[in-house]
Amino acid sequence: MDDDLRRAAMRSVDPERRLPGEERDLRSTDPRDAAHWTAVYAELLEFKRTLIGEATGRLERVADAARVEIDNDLVILVAEESRLDGRHRFWSARLRELAGDSGDNSGIT
Repeated sequence: MDDDLRRAAMRSVDPERRLPGEERDLRSTDPRDAAHWTAVYAELLEFKRTLIGEATGRLERVADAARVEIDNDLVILVAEESRLDGRHRFWSARLRELAGDSGDNSGIT
């Protein structure tokens, strides 16, 4: 595996990795920024969970040799999902904090 590919694989599961623009908004006190990142991570989580569900659903229908490859994919997908879930939980908590913890964030976009 070349070094660029290895670094990309490690970044994809790094729990400290931020998306472009996210670092700037960590210091923001505007609830709209937190709402934005909460929505971004919700969308990414939905996508990743769809991939995991699809891969898991196919495990029983593929040859043993293919199952090994899908199992490897699932390890990475689950690690990526965990990273995204952590970021989503962070931004959800930040949104509650900035919105005054009223629980009603429906007007924030």
